Amino acid sequence: MPPASGKPVLVLFHGGRFAGSNTNSPFANGQHLANAEDLVVVSVNYRLNAFGFPGAPGADTNLGLRDQRLAVEWLRDNVAAFGGDPERIVIAGQSSGGAAVDWWSYAYKQDPIAHGLISTSGNAFSFPMNTAQKQRDNWFALATALGCRSASDTLICMRSSNITTQAITAAVAKIAPSPGGSPVRSTPPFYPMVDNQTIFGDYLSLSSTGAFARLPYLQGHNNYEQGYYVIPAFAQGRNVTAAQTAQFLLESFVCPVSYEARQRIKVGVPTWAYRYFGDWNNTRLYPTSGAYHGTELHMILGSSEDASDSFSEL
Repeated sequence: MPPASGKPVLVLFHGGRFAGSNTNSPFANGQHLANAEDLVVVSVNYRLNAFGFPGAPGADTNLGLRDQRLAVEWLRDNVAAFGGDPERIVIAGQSSGGAAVDWWSYAYKQDPIAHGLISTSGNAFSFPMNTAQKQRDNWFALATALGCRSASDTLICMRSSNITTQAITAAVAKIAPSPGGSPVRSTPPFYPMVDNQTIFGDYLSLSSTGAFARLPYLQGHNNYEQGYYVIPAFAQGRNVTAAQTAQFLLESFVCPVSYEARQRIKVGVPTWAYRYFGDWNNTRLYPTSGAYHGTELHMILGSSEDASDSFSEL
């Protein structure tokens, strides 16, 4: 049996805009971190895209966020068997995963399970969401593409055995993302929505009244987040200026982190904020990508061991 007090447990919620990625990604692989430090690292898979955040009328939504909750509840009850201490669980997330961690602090303020929180490059104020109507429209566009629009219950139709996961994923890829309030970003067609259970509609009010779990919280962002975001923007045909990318950095990362930190400090919550400047040859996306969105994960998780700035001969 493991000792009564096991190792600290770090739970990772991966990023990917709630549309892609999984725990097989090097940006969610905790093996190097667990090998280097005396802790248990657990990466969580959760439903994404239309599978995790459907807009079907009358159906439950934010299923991916509920998956995260179930995963942490399971760890609370079972992590001791793996050498972890259920009284020392810290939940960390990057990008959309960081937003999920922050949403967690509001949704489960009475029973957060965790004893500390970390959000890197994303919190409750970082990314715009679709309206309920927009997500519903996207759902019916998906149903139409899959031949289910005329069904009395589109959800039951799309769950039928003759419609594959691959077919759904391919159909989702053809639905245009929503404008994201900045030409640098967009919102995927299937995304977390306000349900007043896992996500709320007025985080300004909630944060200003201290309606969050009073847990130690580390938040921060990278110096040049836009170094990554300009790539999908250009790929989607959106030409962006330096001024627009600078504004995006402020509104999505600098100001959200500063604001959240102030609100927690006001009520005496141990709070830390950082800005990461690391810019390394073997992690650059292109010569001027700088400390771009996600690059800190190479250092945190040690995945830079698997990266190289040179090409090997085949």
